[in-house]
Amino acid sequence: MDKAALRFQVGGTVNPRLGVYVQREEDRDFLQLASKPQAWINVHGCRTMGKSSLYAQHRHTLQRRGVRMVAIDMAAQIGHQQSTGRDWVISLAEAVSAELEIERQLIVDSISSLPNYVTVGTAFERLFLNTVFRNYEERLLFVFDEYDYVRRLEYCDDILFGLRHLQSLQARTDVLDHLSMCFVGLQPLTYLATAGAANMAPIANSIEMADFPITKGTVDALKAGFPSTDRSLNTVVRRILQLSGGQPLVTMEILNAAQRQGCLTVAGVDLMTRELVATSGQGKDLQLFEAIERALIAEGGKSFAALRAYESLLQGSRESHTAPGVDLLLLVGLVRRRKGILEAKGELFERRFDSAWAKRMLSRIAVQITQYRGRAKTKGKKICVINTGGTLGMVQKGDKVVPPQDAEEFRNQFTFLDSIAEEVAFINLITPPRDSINIFPDQWTTIARYIYLRRKDGFQGFVVVHGTDTMAYTASAVAFALGRNLCFPVVFTGAQTTPDVAYGDAHVNLYRACEVATKDIPEVVISFGNFVFRAVRAQKKDDRRFDGFESPTYPPLAEITGEINVRRELLRPMPKSAKDIDLRDEFESSILIVPQFPGLEPDFFEHLLQEYNGQLSCNGVIVQTLGAGNVASEPPYSFIPFVEQAYRQGIPVIVTSQYPPDPGTHTKYTPAEAPINAGAVHAGNMTQSAAVAKFRWVLANVQRRKAWNRMPSSEKRNLVSRLMVGKPIIGEF
Repeated sequence: MDKAALRFQVGGTVNPRLGVYVQREEDRDFLQLASKPQAWINVHGCRTMGKSSLYAQHRHTLQRRGVRMVAIDMAAQIGHQQSTGRDWVISLAEAVSAELEIERQLIVDSISSLPNYVTVGTAFERLFLNTVFRNYEERLLFVFDEYDYVRRLEYCDDILFGLRHLQSLQARTDVLDHLSMCFVGLQPLTYLATAGAANMAPIANSIEMADFPITKGTVDALKAGFPSTDRSLNTVVRRILQLSGGQPLVTMEILNAAQRQGCLTVAGVDLMTRELVATSGQGKDLQLFEAIERALIAEGGKSFAALRAYESLLQGSRESHTAPGVDLLLLVGLVRRRKGILEAKGELFERRFDSAWAKRMLSRIAVQITQYRGRAKTKGKKICVINTGGTLGMVQKGDKVVPPQDAEEFRNQFTFLDSIAEEVAFINLITPPRDSINIFPDQWTTIARYIYLRRKDGFQGFVVVHGTDTMAYTASAVAFALGRNLCFPVVFTGAQTTPDVAYGDAHVNLYRACEVATKDIPEVVISFGNFVFRAVRAQKKDDRRFDGFESPTYPPLAEITGEINVRRELLRPMPKSAKDIDLRDEFESSILIVPQFPGLEPDFFEHLLQEYNGQLSCNGVIVQTLGAGNVASEPPYSFIPFVEQAYRQGIPVIVTSQYPPDPGTHTKYTPAEAPINAGAVHAGNMTQSAAVAKFRWVLANVQRRKAWNRMPSSEKRNLVSRLMVGKPIIGEF
């Protein structure tokens, strides 16, 4: 067939003889690996990247090299109805017998005769060693497509261990010399394993599908779909690749439309794509863009964190590259990663999925999230439990404690909550739930934004399940983000033991926190053990005992005995006006925190105060002292010149204490006065966690002011000082 007759195929596996196909480095790698004996290959990448087209394209080439390809769609041909791993291998055997035209009964009976308790590895051994290669001597490449679904199977780990057993067996016997395996799916095969399992180590040579590169080879391959050979097509095709970012399906959609409409100029292509793709998704759309939005909506709570990470990416946050939810963004194809950095794929992606779209989607998903609701018939209260992880936020599976798969699995551990409220809604907001050391400022924003968006859904209060190590930081940050107009309780809690420990504190802490969330407490608080503390006054004091938190500068807001005794005289007053929450949920990044200890040399940090390419790499400095604010002032360990240099550079510096001092104590000691005289701001008796959260919050405010960069150092210091310690915002000092 003449090349001019090739067409731009939109969707599905590209027919090698009829459709335009672009060869990439992945093609070379696949063909090279698949041609070798005993090849184990893992082709992965988000949807519509051409994974199925890749192996289909080279079927005949491999056949000429003596390799027969046997492709099996695992989701469609095997499914997930089997109750055991052995039964699953039997279903696989049936699919294999159909493809190889081996008598079905022969291959199935061979495995069915094994006991039910047999390992998957033994079943694999019977399938390939005793059956397939007793009937076939030619080299076989089994392509297992759509393998991702096996993650939902209870025996998923058994399947992965079974594959390792087969690979080990291949190294020990000549019978399997002619066996090669290729696994095709969305995520790397090892991602299917339970966290911490031994089978998370690589099992195959990885080939990750990438977008079309904008090269001469790509342009020449795509020009094959046009009847014209005019050299001006080079410019047109390059422009289309810029618009699509090289995403295969989007590229083919635009090329197909350009061919049909006769758009053979750059101006014509630009006009056509403006009509094809509306800004913010408010109008006409492409097939893939609609699919991306549907996929995010279908993921429910998982998408909230992903969209927050995407919104943060659009704002230039460095943290967004590793934030929770990034894997989902990559999986649906909204972004890509190059050299470890996330980026939007092309101009059409940036236009369609802009900041306005992200905000609209966040609101939409927050409203519709109903991951799991437990109902009871007692009190007329309604609370929302947000699981971010930590010790309390895990579930017991066999002899392992792992993150819950979804909100329902987490909720099922706490059936007693039905007696607290009419409705208890659960959501895994950070997916997967994680240890609190991996909860960062971007996640502070995610939590605050979710509570804000659901504030009018009838909830009397919110409970946030969080790890204890950084709970005080996150709770303080959320308190500043929600501000002084908060009129309902937001209760943070965690545990020192996992929920499976019968004598532990996980169940009692969550139960108590949910009860606190039904009270008229217009604050963000931490409920832990027998007390309820104002979040911005609380700090962790112990990592083992059940009374793990304290409030050194303010009394507990409530004590939990036979009932919850709220000390209303200590609460912030309920907002008198009908003003809504003024959400301010941004926190500045690139903050240098310097903990003081004997012999710390300031020279290690001085380079961080320098300008690079005309910009400061440090937005603020926190000096964490060991007492009332004393900073080393004797050479060569004096930090006073470091503070002075930061002040001259216009970099705000605050001084905090590991032990919140009494108000005014720092003025009594010369080593504590020295950094203040050098330009720093003392955080007073704020806890370390509240001071860190507030400093990031204040800097996000001031650095977005147009006049900030033009302010002299003295004005910057005075502004930060006024906002930090001029007057308390939510009772932080």
